[in-house]
Order: sequence, then structure tokens, then C-alpha cells
Amino acid sequence: MKLNKILSITAGILLAFGATSCSEYYLELKPEGTLDYEEVIVDNEEGATLAIYGICQSMYKQYSSLSTSSSWFNGEPFVALYYGDVVGQDYVSAFWFDDDNLMLWQSMDRTTSAGSSYAWGYYYGLISQANNIISFAPKKTNEAGEVLTDAEYNGNPVPDVEGTYAFRYAQALTLRAHSYTRLLQIYCSRYEDMWDNEKGQYQNTVPLRLEYESPQGDLTKPLAKWDVLVRQIYADLEQAIALYNEAGMDRTYIWEPNLPVAQGLLARVAMINQDWKTAMEMARAARANFPLMSMAEYQAGFAEPNGEWMWASDGASQGLYYYSFGATYACNGAYPCAWGTIGAGGISNDLIKQAINLDQRAVLFYSPRNVSSDIRSRFWGNECNSDNMNINPTQGSLHRDFVRYCGIRLQSVNPTWAPPYTYTGYPYTESGVYTTCVAIFGAQFKFWGTDNYSASSFPYMRGAEMYLIEAEAAYMDNNPTLANELLTELNEQRIRNYDEEFVGDEILKQIKLSKRMELWGEGFSWFDLKRWNEPIKRNAWVRNDNNSGNWPLRVAIDYPASYNRGWRWRIPTVELNYNNAIDRTEAETSDR
Repeated sequence: MKLNKILSITAGILLAFGATSCSEYYLELKPEGTLDYEEVIVDNEEGATLAIYGICQSMYKQYSSLSTSSSWFNGEPFVALYYGDVVGQDYVSAFWFDDDNLMLWQSMDRTTSAGSSYAWGYYYGLISQANNIISFAPKKTNEAGEVLTDAEYNGNPVPDVEGTYAFRYAQALTLRAHSYTRLLQIYCSRYEDMWDNEKGQYQNTVPLRLEYESPQGDLTKPLAKWDVLVRQIYADLEQAIALYNEAGMDRTYIWEPNLPVAQGLLARVAMINQDWKTAMEMARAARANFPLMSMAEYQAGFAEPNGEWMWASDGASQGLYYYSFGATYACNGAYPCAWGTIGAGGISNDLIKQAINLDQRAVLFYSPRNVSSDIRSRFWGNECNSDNMNINPTQGSLHRDFVRYCGIRLQSVNPTWAPPYTYTGYPYTESGVYTTCVAIFGAQFKFWGTDNYSASSFPYMRGAEMYLIEAEAAYMDNNPTLANELLTELNEQRIRNYDEEFVGDEILKQIKLSKRMELWGEGFSWFDLKRWNEPIKRNAWVRNDNNSGNWPLRVAIDYPASYNRGWRWRIPTVELNYNNAIDRTEAETSDR
């Protein structure tokens, strides 16, 4: 197969998914097995390499347009924010306040909602691309020519590959497992609810597609049971880990998965499955070569990877322009600084006020704990807009103090980057008039952009997450001493003069608190609360009440763990329209 032919097909993968995604109906298609791989079979390492690069690049690209309701869908960063943070309780975002369907979880219970389709179409697109590599790679066969399967890996086929090809095959398995893990988190029940007592069986989850599917073939697929889906994720990651070790090589780019990423993903799914020993073992192995970043690195803008980042998006502009993560969500992002109406996200006041004194992560947010006592009460006065938590620029002292804080935080990052929360091309003051644009109560200075289009890398996985997984798993596995040691090792890098040792239930409470602070804005809040089987509580802002929260009253709603079928998004109508192996009535009206 010629190189240019493979490149053409690899580009076709991205074009087929990307071009159709410019229509608001782009998900009304059959699964992304529709590319004619029978014409160009990825049966050599060169083709497999290009196909993997195609998948990885499709994890961060433009999937929508301004003419649709697709809301800046750009792949992995969008999924992290939209599903992992915005619908939770720790990330306050005026950008989404007007979407009551999302903020009040109405979208979650509608098969026709955009939210039900985003992740579904995106991850089945990744799965289909991974399956094409897995399906067409050389396989070991018996004397009858039948492909051998490996019972150790849930009956996965045994590839006949080595070196670079083995590495690419492992990457395909890793990406498939990651995609199914996300589908498990979004569309399926949590561990506590995985067994349907009424029916006496495991809950249904999502269709399990494991091989190339011709568009001319039968694309119907029933819903897999909870245990079957989890077992397959384990098998893919365990087989990938074995192949990574056999291949004896590593990736070229941080946006590729590799051995530590596969180990980290296995730690994640093991936590969902309450498999504490596997979670501890894999988290420790995954973080071995990713030491915790210093506090100076933590405060340096989260735009460029450092030695702790294990997996991340490509930080180059990539032609995303205003669809980059930073354009909307960086504190110096192009959209907040052009429109001056939405800010770039903030932290829940209920979370930040729990942080231990001298926690240096807390200084990355403009909140009452980071201002002088004469300013503090103004967060609950006329200088804050109760409808969207905006700090009003016309009222005086609170906004002037915010401008001061912008200057302080600017000193922590690259001096060539645009300043935060200011109209493009203007200084902080001009003829005594403050020109910074609107930011919200709790405004963040964690995420920055590096150029006019706010290009930046977004972390998919970091070493700190592995510390916290190992600590939580250790506690749950009746090893509080180890849990405390790991928590201490992390907090010593994040909290000045840290000298705490917790006992009993307080250990787990502090591990959870540290994770919420450490990984704020990186897509963990809602997923973790669902996994912990804990409720969401958004405390409303109340004028002149310094003990109230910073959520507008209309979205300040509590959600018990049992709400909305246990926090499960509906299977989208676009799947139900062609996949008649799914009981449509059941999918639309019951717990599946």
C-alpha cells in the first residue's frame, strides 16, 4: 500500500466525521464504520501509525459551527467540561447559565437533546476507527485458518504483530477502552446500581462494537450488560499493557496514548468497579515517571505540558482558532475578552472556602478568601449580579480590586501571553476608566491561552490524579496509613507549611477535597460525585448573606444520588432510529 493512499484514507476518517459534524444533524448516521476500509486495509505498521495519528488528532478538533446549536464541540476538552464539570457543583460558568436544559439536567433525560448525542457520536467515532486497526491487523491462526482468541483477554483476537505494529495495536486497544469508559461514565449506572434487583440481572449499558462494521452490513447491536462492558474494558487495557511491554518502544507525541496512559485508564475503570487493589497497583505504576509538578508550575497557566502531564491535547493552534479550548475557557480567552459578558468560569465558593489555609491552588481564583476584609462583603452586595454572578465593572471597589488581582496573577505566567479578562488591545486602565471585561464571582486564573486564538494544551491525565486514585483506593482497601502518606506527599507540594495528619473518615474526606481542588476544571467533578454515590448541592447566592454560595438562584438546585435514574444520560434518538436491537420504549421511558 502506498503512503499517499494511506494518508488519503486517514484524512478521510477525519473529514467524514468532521464534515458531517458541521450540520446540527451530523449524528443522525450509522456508526462511524462507514468508511470503506475494505478498499484500504490497515495491514502494515506504516498504515497503522497514520491511522492512530488520525484517531488522536480527531480527539481535539472542530466538530460544530456557529450556525448550529453544537456549542463549540471540539472533542475531548469539551466532553471533560460539558459532562464532567458544567453539570456538577464545583465549576460555575456563566457561559452555560442560560442553558436551563443543561444546568437543570433536563437534557439528561431527553433522547433528542444535543447533550445525549455529543458524547455518543464522538466516542463511537473513536471506537470505529480503533476497530478498523484492530480488525485488519495480522492475526495468529490455527491450522484451519481460524483466528486465535485469548481467554486471558476476554476472547480478544491474538495479533500477529511486533515492534511498531504491536505498539500501534496497543494504542488502538487503549483508545477503544478509553471511549467505552467514557460511555460507561455518561450513559450507564454507577457501581451501586449495576444490578437490577427487579429483573435479577445486570443493568443494560451501551452497544459493544468490537470489530469493523461494513455500512452495507447489519449494524444493529443489543445493549451489553454492565459486567460485560466492564470486563471488555479491562481486557482491552490488559492486552494493551502486555503489547506495550512487548513492543519495547514509546510514543513520539504527548497526545498519543502509551503504557502509563493505559495503566492510568485501568486505574480509572478499576475505581468505577471498586476494584481497589487493581486501582492502587495501576495508579502507582502509571505515575512512576511523572513526578508532581511544583506549585510554581501549577500556577504557570496550564497551557503547556510539564513533567507531570501524562496525556494531553496538541497545544498548537491546529486550525481550531475560536473552537480551541482556551478560546472560551481560558482566563485570557478570545471569546470572554471580545464579548465581555461571560467570563471564563469560576470555582464554587462552597468548595474553595473548604480548602486548607495556605492552599496555593486557592490563589488561582478570585474569591472572598483572597481579598481584604473590607472587600469581602461586596461579593454579596450590589457589585455582583445575582442573575449571572458577574462582577459589575461600573460599581467601583470590587471590580478595581479584581483588576489588581489580574495584575498579580499575570506575573505567574509567560509575559508574552495576553493579559486576563481584558478587552483585546486595551490596558487595564485607560484615562482612569477600567476596561477589563466581565468576570464572575470565583473567576479562575488556572487556564490560560498562549496566542490570539487562545491555543493551549488540555490535560487528559496527570500524575496527581494517580496519587489521588491510589490514596482513595488505599483507604477503601483498609490501608489508611498509606492513604495518609500519599495525601501528604501531594499536599506538601500544594499547601505551604503543610503539617496535617488525618484519622478515620477524615482521611477520605480530605482526599476527595484535595481531588476537587487539584483537578478543578479538568473534567472530574460530576464523574467523581456519581462514582462516590454522593448528591450534588449548589448553594444559591443571597444578597447580604456572606455565608451563601455563588450560584444564581434559578440553577442552585440539589440533586440526590438517585435523581434522573442515577445520573444517566439517555441513549440518543439517532441511535434508536436505526438500531432496532434496542428496545426503544424501554430506552425512552425506563432505566434500561
